[in-house]
Amino acid sequence: MNQSYRVDKVLVTALLLLSLSWSAIGQTPAQSPSDNEYQTGAVLWMQSSGERAALCYQAFALARMLLDRDLKTMRARMKRAVIVDIDETIMDNSRYQAWLIKNRKNLATRRGSIG
Repeated sequence: MNQSYRVDKVLVTALLLLSLSWSAIGQTPAQSPSDNEYQTGAVLWMQSSGERAALCYQAFALARMLLDRDLKTMRARMKRAVIVDIDETIMDNSRYQAWLIKNRKNLATRRGSIG
């Protein structure tokens, strides 16, 4: 009798957990405003850091030095091209990031999608 009681107890617990998980699957979480406060420091650094400006200047100065040296030596007679990735070195999007923080939005909610 004691063993059948344990089996019943385990069975009831399993069914209860299973029913709770099924009800949770059908629900979609409510979309709450984004908490972007953790990004505030990064945006402030992008907008006011002398170190960032110096690093960007250094990257382009080095690229120019290497290109000038290569063009003077003319080791290869191929045409040259300058290819850059449009990131925070070229385009400063910190004002937009600050707007997202201020309005408690993120890129996913701004685009109309989640995740």
